Amino acid sequence: MSNPKSSRPTMLDVAKLAGVSYQTVSRVINDHPYVSSDVRQRVKAAIKTLGYRPSKAATKLASKSSKIIATVLYVSKLHPTANLVVKAIVVLAVLLLQSDEFRAFVTHPLRRRS
Repeated sequence: MSNPKSSRPTMLDVAKLAGVSYQTVSRVINDHPYVSSDVRQRVKAAIKTLGYRPSKAATKLASKSSKIIATVLYVSKLHPTANLVVKAIVVLAVLLLQSDEFRAFVTHPLRRRS
């Protein structure tokens, strides 16, 4: 494999086996219309032989859209209104999660011990 730290095949491995560039492998994966059927079949065969799976993290990085909602919440006993805001944020996150398009992380800072 091209990456010695990982036994997972990469796009470069697929490209070498299929005898094409990594850009062509990307075009086949993304179903680009300007790839000949012969090349498409070779790339798909190489993908199957190697067991290649695109990295979800790389795909999200390339698309510049991770669809992750991250929130750090701080609730103060002195500000009861803040509790309502926190509850609204959590409810919104849950509603968005129901669409299966987003992931949400809700956390709060650790409290300091005196």
